[in-house]
Amino acid sequence: MKSQLLFPFYIVTSQALLAAHEPLPICTTRHAAVASDKQQLSSEKVLGGAEDAGSNPWSQTPTNCYHNLTLNSDFCVYTSSRVANGKGTAIITDNLRAAHLARAVALLADATDDPLVHAGSHKPINVQNAKYKIVPIPGKDLGAVATERIVRGEIILQETVSLLIDYAAFGAVPRDEMRRLQGDAIRGLPARHRDRFMEMSPGVHGGDVGFDELVERVMATNSFDVDTDDGVRDDEFFAAFVETARMNHDCRPNVDYRFDPSTLTQRTTAIRDILPGEELTLSYIDPLQARDARRARLSANWGFDCTCPICTLPHPHTVASDERIAQMVSLRAELADYRASSRATPAMAELLVSLYEQERVWGTLAEGYTLAAIEWNGVGDAWAATRYARLAIEHGIASQWEGHGDVVQMKMLAEDPWGHWSWMLRTRKRMGWGQGRAEEGDDEDEESDEE
Repeated sequence: MKSQLLFPFYIVTSQALLAAHEPLPICTTRHAAVASDKQQLSSEKVLGGAEDAGSNPWSQTPTNCYHNLTLNSDFCVYTSSRVANGKGTAIITDNLRAAHLARAVALLADATDDPLVHAGSHKPINVQNAKYKIVPIPGKDLGAVATERIVRGEIILQETVSLLIDYAAFGAVPRDEMRRLQGDAIRGLPARHRDRFMEMSPGVHGGDVGFDELVERVMATNSFDVDTDDGVRDDEFFAAFVETARMNHDCRPNVDYRFDPSTLTQRTTAIRDILPGEELTLSYIDPLQARDARRARLSANWGFDCTCPICTLPHPHTVASDERIAQMVSLRAELADYRASSRATPAMAELLVSLYEQERVWGTLAEGYTLAAIEWNGVGDAWAATRYARLAIEHGIASQWEGHGDVVQMKMLAEDPWGHWSWMLRTRKRMGWGQGRAEEGDDEDEESDEE
């Protein structure tokens, strides 16, 4: 199985949320549908399969729904005030996906008496780490600043989701109705949680707007793109986390994050050592872009000009950085090519690791180590491969999680490099020793072998 390239879940843009409401054929039945969209659905239909999960986690039977006649589907607001010691959560989705999510909600609701609800570690969920505080940041509104040293790999925060919105809803529900659903979802949260949500930045200030529109703006500005891994549809969810949202953007962040669909929890972890007084930052975008491309996207999608250290380098250093990034992109493509004709070598992987370090892209450094381990194993150097596999494990746990596919593969390689699928892979491919590893693009190689 080919190693997946490591990327964080990038934050959704406000324009993406709003653009989803452009007139679509699916919404042409709006006026016909509105008359029946608020009908009260039967409790059996809207409980989201909670009975099958052993309990009903929802605080009340959701009756706030929009019925799309074209899809014959109902998108409803599901709320639970029992999640995570009364913090509560809200979800906008259809019945099928609610049935899957009900199990995670029920798990968190049943654990309300236990202050240590775990998400793969022993860090309490929704307990603010004493090692940072929320303070005003010049030019950025509020932000999170470290009050003590935080070491690489340390979990800073684990937080249950405030509001989950099914992406499919934005195409199936007219914008004014979608705004109403979002407003009602936040109204359904416990008062303290609701207040915390409304304290988040709406992105665009000014203007006399109502509660529902303000919720829409807050959600558009602060949402993350997450996958619930429910197997129902490929559509992902937009998710808001009131505490994590206080961490601002940096093109070279010191914190990474990962969403756990089994507990609806987002975990933020330090990807390098952080000193007291440093701001805790996330990346909203793919960091492997040239400076002008990064700044243009951030300006267009979030409405700010990035002034992070890497974006404000003097011109000669900016040019050098852009050249490094271009070479990194090229090297990654070479190393991902497992055909016999590939030019990939361990030296290329070593260079990629060096470029990651030079660019201080700590969140994807594990990818470089993973590729280096595979390349060294591919030419039969088990000990060099094991060295990089161990580094990939250490950094992968910090930037992703212990169960990530790349981390699991590197553990297998470190324990038995000779039995790993990558052992002598490059040599076998180039010398035609057996079929080697089956990869996309190998068809022409196999045809050549047959000839």
